[in-house]
Amino acid sequence: MAAQNNPTAGIYIITYLGEKNLKNCLRSVTLTDYSPLKLHVIVNGYVKGETERMLEYLKSFPQIDIIQIEKNHGLCIGYNTGLKNAKEDMIVFLNDDVRVEPDWLGKLIKPLIEGKSTALPCRK
Repeated sequence: MAAQNNPTAGIYIITYLGEKNLKNCLRSVTLTDYSPLKLHVIVNGYVKGETERMLEYLKSFPQIDIIQIEKNHGLCIGYNTGLKNAKEDMIVFLNDDVRVEPDWLGKLIKPLIEGKSTALPCRK
């Protein structure tokens, strides 16, 4: 979806020891064709070796903002930490095992832009 006055969107992906899932998720999410878009990964907890490897991998994506939480307090705390950092007009939370098509975000946000909805819950 072209940038023509679109609201800014932030995708917040939460992960905990999910390096393989995260790699697959990012392969699809980075192809999202919505603009303007900001990507964030919430690394929810620290495990020596595992977390360092994941953070090193994430550095290969300069467009991704990394939000690191030292201790895993669960999904709610992780998502709330992302929400506290959010500066975008619209926010989407994803788990690291999600795969998307390039046009997914435009389709998701369109009813909000058109005033046909105020929130869009989704389930697997």
